[in-house]
Amino acid sequence: MKVWPGRPFPLGATWDDEGTNFSLFSEHAERVELCLFDGDREARVDLNDVTAHNWHCYIPGIGPGLRYGYRVHGPYDPASGHRFNPSKLLIDPYAKAIEGPVLWDLANVLPYVPSSAEDADLLRLRRELPRDLETEADEDRRILRVRRGTAELVADFDNMTAEIR
Repeated sequence: MKVWPGRPFPLGATWDDEGTNFSLFSEHAERVELCLFDGDREARVDLNDVTAHNWHCYIPGIGPGLRYGYRVHGPYDPASGHRFNPSKLLIDPYAKAIEGPVLWDLANVLPYVPSSAEDADLLRLRRELPRDLETEADEDRRILRVRRGTAELVADFDNMTAEIR
């Protein structure tokens, strides 16, 4: 998979008809991994380019319908407000859509990678975690398209309509 430096702005995932630019802000991260999903398979891409605290890359050939998330490495120092935990898959705060339920009562807030029998439920839930969906919007962001397989959701914000095709 080709990975180019990309641009720090706009934040989030931005598709340009040829590929997708990913950009995530973190002032205190030490490492950021972009996680790309194909079913249950996870591929990780290190974001090596950082501009103005924005970690970014561009991946040609991928676009709407892609499932992705981030794993962010850094200090675990709650007294300083830092709770980095790369074992957690993070939702892009700039995502236009997510897939899957958010199971708040089962969220893992532990500062370690769950691996023992007592954490088996947390590991089982990995497949059920919500993931961001790359989307396509028109230039003035009035129409949003989200694709999953052969289905497509089209939201028209001018007419306040949505349909599944």
